[in-house]
Amino acid sequence: FCQFWRDGMNTGALEIVRSLMPQKNRKAVENFEISAGKSQAIMLKTHDDKFYLKTIEKNELKSMIKMIPDYCKHVSDTDSNSLLAKIAGVFTIKSFLKHPIHLILME
Repeated sequence: FCQFWRDGMNTGALEIVRSLMPQKNRKAVENFEISAGKSQAIMLKTHDDKFYLKTIEKNELKSMIKMIPDYCKHVSDTDSNSLLAKIAGVFTIKSFLKHPIHLILME
């Protein structure tokens, strides 16, 4: 994702990994919320309240990938007090048991 954006975030890559540790987020996973919107997305807040994980559909993933260059340019040109969500990454989890799960990580 936007390396310069992550560099300017309040936390680094190690802090992201710590925030996402499964053993620390068990309660969040057990108490997840499904949005009332059309997508029925699942939203999780990390145990330390630093990040949100949201499931996204395949078409949203494709749109995200297309907009990343414009997003990175916009956030680099914008005041750090912007109300725009700070996207730390977009991920796909693949398993042989289920279909892929696409996620967006936001600060």
